[in-house]
Amino acid sequence: MIRPFTVYFDTNFYVWLSTADESLAYETIEALNALKIRHVLSETLIRELLSSEHRLTHDKMLVERVGRFRLPPYCTHDYLAWEVLLLSGWDRKLVAGALKTADDMTTQASSHSIVARRMASGRVSPERMTEIENSTRPLLDELGILLRPEDQEASLKSVQEFAERMINNLRNVVPEGTISGELKWSGDPMEDSKMLLGLLPPKNLEAAQESDRLNDSVTNSEDRPYQVAAGVADSGTKRKLAHTLRDSEHMKTFILHKDEIDLLQVDRAQLNLIKNVRPMHRLVEVGLSERCFTVSSLYELPRVIRKMKVN
Repeated sequence: MIRPFTVYFDTNFYVWLSTADESLAYETIEALNALKIRHVLSETLIRELLSSEHRLTHDKMLVERVGRFRLPPYCTHDYLAWEVLLLSGWDRKLVAGALKTADDMTTQASSHSIVARRMASGRVSPERMTEIENSTRPLLDELGILLRPEDQEASLKSVQEFAERMINNLRNVVPEGTISGELKWSGDPMEDSKMLLGLLPPKNLEAAQESDRLNDSVTNSEDRPYQVAAGVADSGTKRKLAHTLRDSEHMKTFILHKDEIDLLQVDRAQLNLIKNVRPMHRLVEVGLSERCFTVSSLYELPRVIRKMKVN
């Protein structure tokens, strides 16, 4: 059975669709229906739309309008549904706040991860390494990780104990069998890192590794991850980096589901980055860059999709 032609529209599309006048929304959906387009529903889309507690009126309109698509969405997870956007009142406020907090924490964690990989490849100066170490020491102390340059054995033991606590805590909250295997420390940090990753199921490991590759790719030529990790970024810098990293999540979904998704919508800045960044952008590496497109409004969307579908 031939599957439908599937387009992963970005969050902007759904914001435009929810705020467009009725005639433009109708014409856009009917044009996409005529092209037999199936849209995509992902966790990242839901998180971005649900993180605003003040969008309920627009989200009600959005749920009604996406319901006019003749083809049901391709859901990246079985539990996803547009109707979750109808959450209202205190529940909506609570969820929106939790998602914002989670986004801030993810941006912070991803920044440290990006900088750590840069350190490992020798791309961070000794001065900056010292700044990062000083800025993270209060957090490490809070987590019970006592790094002592003069006592590497004690430092390693502290990191191992933290990892054991983290793994045990995760095993109590994730479905049984998600994290399997035993913690067997070798004493070699690189080997122990591989051992920890090996506790994850292959599907989860692939997703985590793809996130790392994409995050490195979309931030390769900039300094914002360092600023966030070092604690010197202003609120605007943090917000823009968070947006970039969410773009990375959309790209990860595209890569992991490339056999089901034909096209990915990105914004103009991200498409320029995909086509022009050196070294090669991750989407170019995996041969998906030509399946990305950008539009500036709903008006031009059907024409662009029609052209790319034919090609």
